[in-house]
Amino acid sequence: PRIGLSYSIDENMSAYALYDQSFVPQAGLFRDGTTASPLTGNNIEIGFKKDWFAGKWNTTLSLYNINKNNEITGDPDLTNNPNGKYSILLGKTRVQGVEFDLKGEIVKGFNAIFNYAFTENKFTETTAASKKGDRVPGYAKHTANGWLNYTFSNNILEGFGLSFGGTYMADRSSWGWGSSNTQQMADYVKFDAGA
Repeated sequence: PRIGLSYSIDENMSAYALYDQSFVPQAGLFRDGTTASPLTGNNIEIGFKKDWFAGKWNTTLSLYNINKNNEITGDPDLTNNPNGKYSILLGKTRVQGVEFDLKGEIVKGFNAIFNYAFTENKFTETTAASKKGDRVPGYAKHTANGWLNYTFSNNILEGFGLSFGGTYMADRSSWGWGSSNTQQMADYVKFDAGA
């Protein structure tokens, strides 16, 4: 089930809340020959949306909490899993954080999108691969994105667009492949461009 509510505070600002549950079958084989149970969980999100400058700019601020049960991942122990066919149980995990989005028109045809997310993640139940409170591998604590796009609106270039953007990720962790432990990964910035 999913339920959502939205309330207009005034003509430019609204608040919203969302709750949903998930059920996703998983294809996973464990070393003991058993298979993975379906992934179940729930998500709670609350936030605010606001339009600025007669709707040319808008912002969204959201807080979220995602709980997952029976989540699996590939077995990182390459000694006992050389062909990668086995999975391990992550168990119960929780991801929670805050996200901010800003998007709008700088001048006619020139648009911008900026996003920042702060994410905390941890195991909420002890498993063979982790202890309660350990961080869940595969997440970045800080993620920031920016994208600029310009579309020509007259002359021979009408409809032609140029884009440039970047992503920054920091405080990331991943599995230490070849073992059952996690390892810290370097922060990075990645740039993209398009025409």
